[in-house]
Amino acid sequence: MNRHLVVRCVLVAAFVLLVAGVALGATLPYEVDLSNVPNGSLPPGWYPLNGDWQVVDGTLEGYYPPAAGDGQGAFIFIPNLMVDDFDLQLTMEFKSAAQGSRFGAIMFRSAPATGAPRHKLQIRQRTTDRNGIGLLYRDSDKKATRIGEMPLHHDFELNTPYRVRLVVFGDRIKLLIEDTLVMDLTARTYLQKGGIGFVVHGATVRFSNIRIDSVDEEKFNSIY
Repeated sequence: MNRHLVVRCVLVAAFVLLVAGVALGATLPYEVDLSNVPNGSLPPGWYPLNGDWQVVDGTLEGYYPPAAGDGQGAFIFIPNLMVDDFDLQLTMEFKSAAQGSRFGAIMFRSAPATGAPRHKLQIRQRTTDRNGIGLLYRDSDKKATRIGEMPLHHDFELNTPYRVRLVVFGDRIKLLIEDTLVMDLTARTYLQKGGIGFVVHGATVRFSNIRIDSVDEEKFNSIY
């Protein structure tokens, strides 16, 4: 069978499953439990859009080679989940990075069937760079708009897990690393609802302890 046809069929199947999940009313809180998933596999309903994804020791591991040439990275979405405002907490660990500029990222308010349009919180392994942390929007034509960027005072060291918390309420966004508020901004968000997923480029990154909760204005304002 033609390879492109196979890929298209997989993407269509993933989209159907995602829509079915929405119809069934997937709700928050939503916790990703990978503890019983065999190493080297993925849970039922999880379909990578690109790159290599597998469960390793109860974590979700993504890999994308540094010389792939398309600049997009490895994509995967949490199935059956479409949200607007949310409080996402997880652990993120770089296992390797071709260069310090390579990254792992969280997608939110994104189109899960294709990965674009999408919002993306991008964390480089060398987070002390001027754009070590970047918030971007990429439209369906893959044109990127930078919403905000900043450095951290430390890099994401290899083989070291870091707690990451992303909270989105309307057009307001907060990011906490290791329970410290590092980003607090109000900026236009281009989509008001969408899927949540992950991207890896030029690196091997593991995501674990993934939990998404609801958030209202009172809760958002209490996070600092």
